[in-house]
Formats: sequence, structure tokens, C-alpha cells
Amino acid sequence: MRSFIIEVLLLIVLGVLTFSAFNPYWMPMGMQLTVISVLIVLFAAFAVFVVREVGGDEREVAILHRSDRLAFLTGATVLLVAVVYNSLILNVVEPWTCTALAIMIFTKIVAYMYYQHR
Repeated sequence: MRSFIIEVLLLIVLGVLTFSAFNPYWMPMGMQLTVISVLIVLFAAFAVFVVREVGGDEREVAILHRSDRLAFLTGATVLLVAVVYNSLILNVVEPWTCTALAIMIFTKIVAYMYYQHR
């Protein structure tokens, strides 16, 4: 229960800092760099929680698999919408969105093949 509370607090702080980084013009440069640094550190802490997740029984493992699948599909959908929006509305496709989407899909395929043959 303690790790759940820490994880929720971590997500709330990550969300607040991410939304505050949307408009960097109201922040001085030093504050903007501090917010970005804290975001990186907190995301690394969140990644540690995600990597250490272990399901106890079959039900918990199924919940983890479903939440991971939903997170992947949500991230891929957001990146796909960004690619479509940039290409249709702005007439400029940013390479990082296409690269991030391709890396997500490639990692999913490689991980599936690895765990299937392991």
C-alpha cells in the first residue's frame, strides 16, 4: 500500500511539472531548467516502479498486462495523432514523433518475440 501511495504522489507531481513546462515563457531560464531536471529525475523514479512491478497471482498479472497494453496503445495513439495533425494541419512532420512511434512499435515486436522464445 505504501508503494501505491508513493507512486500516485509521483504521478501527480510529474503531471503538475509537465503541465507547468508547457508554457516556458512565464518561467525564468533557471526555473525552466530546474523543472526539466526534476521531470527527468521523477520520470526515472517512476520507471523504477514500473520495472519492479510484479503480480502476485494470476489476476494481478492479468491486470498488469492489460494496463501495460492500454498504456502502449494510448502512447502510440497520441503519437499517431501528432503525426497526422502535423502533416495535415501544419504541413510539417516532425521527425521525433515518427521516430518515437517507430521505436515504440519496434520495441513491442522485439519484446514479444523475445518473451515468446524465452
